[in-house]
Parts: sequence; structure tokens; C-alpha cells
Amino acid sequence: MARHLNAKRVIYAGFSAGGLSALLAAASDPAAIGYLGLDTVDDGSGAKAAANLPFGIWALVSSPSACNAKGNALQVYAAAKVPARVMLVTDASHCHFEFPMDRMCALLCGKGEQRNSRQEIQSSILGLATASVLCQAGMATDARSWWSGHGEVSATPVKCD
Repeated sequence: MARHLNAKRVIYAGFSAGGLSALLAAASDPAAIGYLGLDTVDDGSGAKAAANLPFGIWALVSSPSACNAKGNALQVYAAAKVPARVMLVTDASHCHFEFPMDRMCALLCGKGEQRNSRQEIQSSILGLATASVLCQAGMATDARSWWSGHGEVSATPVKCD
């Protein structure tokens, strides 16, 4: 699609297996300037792609479960040679990254939502994803207000670069 649109600067984002597809596309597209993984799962091809990225990784994850392949994307992000900003979204299940959230998914994967409501969790995901994309696009100078204090942060302070 990026080639079809003749895009000059592309930020790839995806959820679950779509997160892996977005990572593979980002690693192979010279027009790519960013990547956002939304509870990505890996089939074994992600680490090589992550190691070839010329820009930092941004990722939101839920707690490891069967529905996100036991959080196996964390190994992918660890293979990156660039900074990987990975945040656990408190109380989120894999299903919270779906909009709208599928009730069948919640039955299979669990609800999460011990301290925060579905609306609060999904609002946090949308806000964090937006802050990430704005930073990667060069439209914001600091993601600290969103990428600190909403969950467990792996890299602080978070600056857009």
C-alpha cells in the first residue's frame, strides 16, 4: 500500500499477527520511519526484522498469555539493535487492543480489568499509540507525559527521536 500511495515517510503499525506483518514491512521498506506494535505475536521471523530496523521500536503489550503467544514479541524487541520502548498496559488483555473489543475474544483470552475499566484501558491504548505515532512522525517533541506513568515502562525518560 505504501508503494501504491508513493508514500515518502511511513509508520507501520499493527495488532497481533498484524503487528508482525507491520514489523516485517517496516524492516523492508526504505520509506519506513517508524513502527508501533500492538500486542504483537511472532512466528519466528520477527527477531531478524527487528535487528535490521534503522529506527526505534515502540510497542504496547498485555501480560503474557496464550492469546499473545505468551508474550513472545518481547524476545523480538530484545533482538533489536535500536532502542525498544515497550510498555505493559496495566490490566489489558490481548483483546483490549481490538476496537471494538470482541466478546468472544474476552471469553477465550480473559477480561483483564482488575483495577481499570475496559474504557480506561482502551483510552490508554489509544492515547499511547497516538503519542507514539506523533513522536515518530516528528510532530511532537516529548512523549514523557504519555509514556511514563501509564504502566510499566522499560526505558525512561522517553524522548521522541
